[in-house]
Amino acid sequence: MENNREKLRQKLRAKIGEGRIARSSKQSKEKVLKSTLKKMGLDKDKLKADIAALKKQGGLTIDLASLHGQSYPCETGP
Repeated sequence: MENNREKLRQKLRAKIGEGRIARSSKQSKEKVLKSTLKKMGLDKDKLKADIAALKKQGGLTIDLASLHGQSYPCETGP
């Protein structure tokens, strides 16, 4: 009986440890994402709000046919 209890206790400790690791890695990912977006000049919270607004609208549609005929500067080789 005591042996089973100890096994269950070890499983519980392992499960709790996995949860802590997952949370810490999530925090690390958030820090990296925030710093990367900051370097690009983007505000993470505003970006999330804009993405949520796009989802509510039903997505983003780009009409490529309306771009036909427009010229865009590009570099070409010699």
